[in-house]
Amino acid sequence: MSIEYHVVSLEMAKKLKEAGWKKETEFWWSREKEQDKYKLTYSYSKFQSADPLPHFAAPLATEILEELPTSINTEFIHDLTIRKDDEGFYNVHYGRTKLVTRKGLPDALATMWFYL
Repeated sequence: MSIEYHVVSLEMAKKLKEAGWKKETEFWWSREKEQDKYKLTYSYSKFQSADPLPHFAAPLATEILEELPTSINTEFIHDLTIRKDDEGFYNVHYGRTKLVTRKGLPDALATMWFYL
């Protein structure tokens, strides 16, 4: 299985950046020089400098899980869960309400991170 299945999609990586994701990650979506195409690259240190090309953190599912809070103070008590359906999609639920469906687990976890 390709590493792309274990990190967030490029679209989700862009949303994470907009939302203020600051955690260092092992993988990054980076634009190739003189191309309008992104590729997944390894190594955080590559982007420590002021790289002029756009790049976006591509966290692994475990890296996102580490950023989720252990508890939430709210007057409502519902479970925030991720369920995999028969077609292989991941559904994020709050109580009995389905919030969103994502193709990969990392994108579903990132959606949960946005919600919390």
